[in-house]
Amino acid sequence: MALILVGKSTCFLCDKVITEDTPFRGFPHFVPNRNDELFVFSDSPVHIDCVNVTPNGEKANRYANEFVKFTRPENRKCVVTGELITKYEDHVIIGYLTSDETSPLHQFNFTHIHRNNLAQWESRLQLLPLLLALKESDSWRHHYAQLHLSALINSITI
Repeated sequence: MALILVGKSTCFLCDKVITEDTPFRGFPHFVPNRNDELFVFSDSPVHIDCVNVTPNGEKANRYANEFVKFTRPENRKCVVTGELITKYEDHVIIGYLTSDETSPLHQFNFTHIHRNNLAQWESRLQLLPLLLALKESDSWRHHYAQLHLSALINSITI
């Protein structure tokens, strides 16, 4: 979540100081890809009024809220069985991949899988070539792009 110091932090949209007089929010770091249209919102402080009138503001709110919901322990349910995954070592997490609803990767946003159920997860066979192609393309920029995608690929490879 964005660190906001009231009276010191500035809204990334209007560059004005955030004060107690105006509603504000801190976006979580929910977008790992620097090339994604919503990356500018990730881990950023913003006035609510500014985000509400900004192109992609509603979309950023929707995906940030989905990310927050996704990360709650009570929502970590396996896509195969629907069972709650309680142990970190049993958990495969596919976070936010894209805001592009036309991308085949979009359907995999915010997916939880119990490691023991990977072989039964039929969609894994769709996702793996998409991730491999993404890794080879220039459309994914991340601080540790290759490590991030490689770790994700390795986590779903059985």
